[in-house]
This record gives sequence, C-alpha cells and structure tokens, in this order.
Amino acid sequence: MTNTFENIITVGVGDFAIGKSPNMIRTNLGSCIGICLFSPLRKVGGLFHALLPDSSCNRSSQELQPKKYVDTGFQLLFESLKQEFFVEKSLLQAKIFGGASVIRSSTVSVGQDNIKATHSILKEYNIPIIAEKTGGTKGYAIDFKLDTGTIICRQFGEKEVEL
Repeated sequence: MTNTFENIITVGVGDFAIGKSPNMIRTNLGSCIGICLFSPLRKVGGLFHALLPDSSCNRSSQELQPKKYVDTGFQLLFESLKQEFFVEKSLLQAKIFGGASVIRSSTVSVGQDNIKATHSILKEYNIPIIAEKTGGTKGYAIDFKLDTGTIICRQFGEKEVEL
C-alpha cells in the first residue's frame, strides 16, 4: 500500500495530537482509551490516549499530569482543536477505541472505567460517538486518517477493521 500521508504522528500514553489532512495519527491501546475527534467539514482532528478515567484519583495536585486522565485531557484536546483550527463542538464527531481488560484483576476494571468516563464526557460536550470498538481482552492499534476521518483498527490477533 502506498503511503499518501504527509506525516504520521505517533501518540504515546497520556498524550494527544491534533492535525489536518493529509496527516495520520497513530497509537496503541490496552486498557487505555483512545478518543478520536474529527471535523468532516474542516478535515481536522485529534487523538487523545488516556490512561485513567478521572483526575480526582490523583491526591497531589503538584504531580497532576492532566493528559493522563479522560476528564482533564479531553478538555485540553478540545481546546487545542478549537484554538488551532477554530472548530466548535457542533462540527465534531467522535470515535472511541480501547478499554480492554488486559490487566487481570477482580477489584479494578480500568478499561471499563475509561469507557464509562469517555461516554460521560462526550455526552457532556454533546459530541456524538459515530463508531466504537472497545472492551475485550486484547489491545488495539489504530491509525486515524485525517483526510477522511477513517480509523483503521487492528485488535491484536484479529483482522483489521475500518471504521
């Protein structure tokens, strides 16, 4: 396959990136959640790779890293898209990925908590979720094409899916 993308941006855990067509944003997810925001009108978007659902679990505000949490990191992603590309909520749609149960524990379900927190914040911002591939027990690799808003999702050991 020929690479038609000008730049491939890789996003690590607790970080996000924004860009415009013809760029592509890429990440790998386990129990983390990937939130992809896209404006079909402007062909711009962003991908946020959240580690944990809620910043209130961090007891020391001096050590708070806002991009690690769904609640605070999502706000930063949205504000970055708004400032850089003048995108309002009404122009955005979301696709979410990850939240797998890759860490076996009977007391903590980080993946499920991340999924719930993501649904909650997108509802709060009134941004529709138009595609979702979450949960399971295997991690995900995603490529977010900013020319079309398409996500190529590969759940480890499974066939590639285009959403």
